[in-house]
Amino acid sequence: MATSASISSLAPGAVKWHPGHYAAVDKKQNDKSAYLKGLYVDLDATPALRGVLLRFTWSELEPTRGNYDFSAIEKHLSELAAHHKQLILLVETKSFGYPNEVPIVPDYVLNDPQSEGAVFKFPAGPGAVNGQRRTGRRGSNLKLWNPQVYECLFTAITPSLPA
Repeated sequence: MATSASISSLAPGAVKWHPGHYAAVDKKQNDKSAYLKGLYVDLDATPALRGVLLRFTWSELEPTRGNYDFSAIEKHLSELAAHHKQLILLVETKSFGYPNEVPIVPDYVLNDPQSEGAVFKFPAGPGAVNGQRRTGRRGSNLKLWNPQVYECLFTAITPSLPA
C-alpha cells in the first residue's frame, strides 16, 4: 500500500519530539492482538508511558522497489491514538539468528551490483548462551557505508513515511 503522506509536509523548522518512556515491543509481538490488548491496558494504567516502540525491517516496509506497505504502522498508529499514545518506529539495520534470519533489506537492493550485497555477515562470537554453543550462529548488518545502500534506505523510504 503506497501512502501519499510526506515528512516534507511538516512546517519548515518543525521538530517531532516526544520525550518520555516508551514500551519496547519485541518484534515477534508486533501483530499479536492478545499481547497488544494487554499492552494497551498497561499503557492506560501507566501515564508515565508515552507510547510504544515497534521494530520493522526495511524489507517489511518496502517489499519491492518503490512499493511501500505501511498498513501495520497505520494500524498501530490508529490503535495508539485511541489511547492517546505515541509511536516510535525503529527500522532495524541488524539481524541475528541464522538460519532463520528475516531479510533486513529488499531483494532489489541485495541484487543490485552497486550495493555490493547490501549486508555483511558477522559471527555471534565465542562462548555459550543457556548452555548451548553459539558457533555457527551469525547475523548481518547493513553496509551503510555503501552509497547505494545508504541512498536507497534514507532517500527512498524517509520521504514516504506517514507524517
